[in-house]
Amino acid sequence: MIDAALTTSCNAVLASVGYRRLMPTTPAEPRVATRHKVFLPAEMAGAGGSARVHLLNLSPSGALIHGEEPPPPGATVKLRCAAMLWSVRVVWAQGKRFGVTHAGGLAPAQIELLLAAQRR
Repeated sequence: MIDAALTTSCNAVLASVGYRRLMPTTPAEPRVATRHKVFLPAEMAGAGGSARVHLLNLSPSGALIHGEEPPPPGATVKLRCAAMLWSVRVVWAQGKRFGVTHAGGLAPAQIELLLAAQRR
């Protein structure tokens, strides 16, 4: 079930950095961007050092990530996966999972590169 207060908060954060609403505000409302289920190992680097994480789903606008110690919401970190390096901003964190938005978004060719890495 989607927590309405958390969703409203996430949408407000995304709007403050120029993104359209990306998270549904009700379970019946669809997401704007299609998410691809993946399980890709990645390296995350930020102010707190670097750590191994796993991408769990991916879209042109964001991703769901699993890591032992997620960074706090608002943190900007770099992800390295499948010969790509890009910046993301943490939107929410709960337990060992956290959601991010990609700085500038990911192009279709970049999404395809990551999906191809999943198929290997």
